[in-house]
Order: sequence, then structure tokens, then C-alpha cells
Amino acid sequence: MLDDLLTTSQIADELDVSIHRVVYAIKTRGIEPIRRAGIVRLFGRDQVDDIKLAMGFALLNRTSKWHPQYNELAEQLEQHEASTVG
Repeated sequence: MLDDLLTTSQIADELDVSIHRVVYAIKTRGIEPIRRAGIVRLFGRDQVDDIKLAMGFALLNRTSKWHPQYNELAEQLEQHEASTVG
């Protein structure tokens, strides 16, 4: 079971982003860890999608509507949210 759980550092490595981006996404979206091992927060694989979504929203908020990838990113985020809601 512990093999299915990831630390923030492992999530950052898997997504190829800085740990600070992962921590910020977790904090701003209020994503709670499944377990704790001392001070280490452990997240499930299904939560990685929520973290990616949170990072996408942060990127979308910083991206100009005139940026070539803005519409593509907005569409991907809408599709992801629709699939997780229902």
C-alpha cells in the first residue's frame, strides 16, 4: 500500500516540475494528504491529477489570452474538470 503513496518530492520528479510548484498547488487547492509519516505528507496516485490540474489553473492565470497555447490549456482544464465532477 505504501508503494502507491507519493511524497511531494516524488510527485515533482514524476511531473518534472519543481517541488515548490507542487507544494503551491497542494496548498492553494486545499489538497489533503492521505497519510502522514512523521512530517512527510503522502498523496495517492489519484491526487496527482488534482495537483496537475491545480498547476494548470495557476499557469492559465499567468498566461495571456493571446498566447498561442491559452485556448488549448483552457480546453484541457475544462475537460479534466468535467471528467472529475461527474
